[in-house]
Amino acid sequence: MIRRYEERDFDDIYKLICDLEKQEMDKEAFRNRMNYQLNSSIYHGFVYETDDEINGFMNIRIEVQLHHERKVAEIMELCVKENCRNKGIGKEMILFARKFAEDQDCERLELSTSTYRVDAQRFYINNGFELSHFNLTCDLIKNKGDNK
Repeated sequence: MIRRYEERDFDDIYKLICDLEKQEMDKEAFRNRMNYQLNSSIYHGFVYETDDEINGFMNIRIEVQLHHERKVAEIMELCVKENCRNKGIGKEMILFARKFAEDQDCERLELSTSTYRVDAQRFYINNGFELSHFNLTCDLIKNKGDNK
């Protein structure tokens, strides 16, 4: 079942995002970001739950952009527990995101994924996304301890 996430889901979501990013994040800073999003009207977080266990998380941002006629939805994070992959959970979450975005009168559903996540790129293309844009980044704050 897919449902909106709640504060009680913090530990599971924190672990999923740390696994996605392959690093342990500052837990209190993460909690602050999650609480911010829980109280925001543009962020919509969902968990995929089976037998009271969270096996996936998806975060969607909906916003108005000047270069689109209607709102745009963007999947900011989508992650499925490693031992639950290839069981249709990700596909179900994508279908849910499409329906949710349509219900919010969005004209487009977008997402970005890192260039090294080749399996994720294949998954998204196989689920109706097309490679139509480049997402370019510029880091502004260096990690603590980075002397470059």
